[in-house]
Amino acid sequence: MLTRDRLPGQLAGLPPEELDCLLDDSRVEHARQGDHLSWQGHGCSRFGFVLEGQVRVYKLGQNGREVTLYHLNPGDCCILAASCLLSGHPFPAFAVAETEVELLTVSPAVLKELVATHEFWRSYLFGILARRMGDVIEVVEEVTFKRLDSRLSEFLLEAASLEVRHTHQEIAVELGSSREGVSRLLKEFERRGLVSLARGRIRLLDPKALRDMVTDPAGPIDLPWNRPQRNGRS
Repeated sequence: MLTRDRLPGQLAGLPPEELDCLLDDSRVEHARQGDHLSWQGHGCSRFGFVLEGQVRVYKLGQNGREVTLYHLNPGDCCILAASCLLSGHPFPAFAVAETEVELLTVSPAVLKELVATHEFWRSYLFGILARRMGDVIEVVEEVTFKRLDSRLSEFLLEAASLEVRHTHQEIAVELGSSREGVSRLLKEFERRGLVSLARGRIRLLDPKALRDMVTDPAGPIDLPWNRPQRNGRS
């Protein structure tokens, strides 16, 4: 059984009765990097809190393109899993371990009892729901309304380093784009002296120009997929 000192911070201060209920039913589970924790269309068997590692929750389109909805880090839990367990509906996305992951899990019966009888759990889950809804709306806005060159520049700058260690496919997954689109754009960035490319690595040569592209989405890069489409003949 898990001890109090290993609980996520937001749970460690629970009243003794609620804490005992949680710990008596809990178990620690492990997943390897690349393991799927949840599959779209399947039910959920347990509700989990991330103790160690990172989990990515994403949607998969019919064309095979992935769109990341959000990440789960230590201390986080998945609101989609809670919704799945409380409603009885299938899980509406996929969840995959991006690193080695350790989880604290509880049964659906205990989750339902805690939510039904304790105000803390209702407030806790509604708070997570509000935060994750904000995350998903931000993803929709970026994918729908923000140009790929601006989003790619922002992703590279968020690495907080002059060298970004990601493959083109990994970047495409995070941006909800295709690997081919990301590769073409990175080649254009390289041609203009903004980055240099190596296998699995991208070195930032002109961070200021990349920042300008984020703050000025109508910036200087003129690419065919950025140009507005005309209706009819010109």
